[in-house]
Amino acid sequence: MVATNAAVALIVTTIVVLALLTLATVYYVPKVLPGNDEHGEGNDEGNERPPGGHAA
Repeated sequence: MVATNAAVALIVTTIVVLALLTLATVYYVPKVLPGNDEHGEGNDEGNERPPGGHAA
């Protein structure tokens, strides 16, 4: 019975980890990759410091 519980726990843990990796891939990775603006999440223009100067 202990082996059955351990097997079920291992399967459930594997499913949860795969689900979290899938969510991370879908939501986080496209925001990190440069040049991917197809989702319209807003651009990062205006956040750069002016050339030769300090941020205002």
